[in-house]
Amino acid sequence: MAVVSEGANSVPLCDICKTGRAPFLRYGTLENIGRMCSACLHRTPLCAICQLPSNTPLVALPTIDQGTGPGRTSYACADCTGRKVVRT
Repeated sequence: MAVVSEGANSVPLCDICKTGRAPFLRYGTLENIGRMCSACLHRTPLCAICQLPSNTPLVALPTIDQGTGPGRTSYACADCTGRKVVRT
């Protein structure tokens, strides 16, 4: 986690762009946690399984329809699904 010291206070920075500041979205698991600024949140996809940001294309997971409304599509990184992603 990047931190900038400003006098006696230290200001945490975004782990993705290393320049963004609060407000943050916390992502990851208990073992691997990070912070993402709001600008990076809109342009960086998160894996639905490992909850980590991915710069590679994500794979669509099978959708389970909800009982009281439409289902939703979740996306996971190729490492979590074990699939090879081919760019077309």
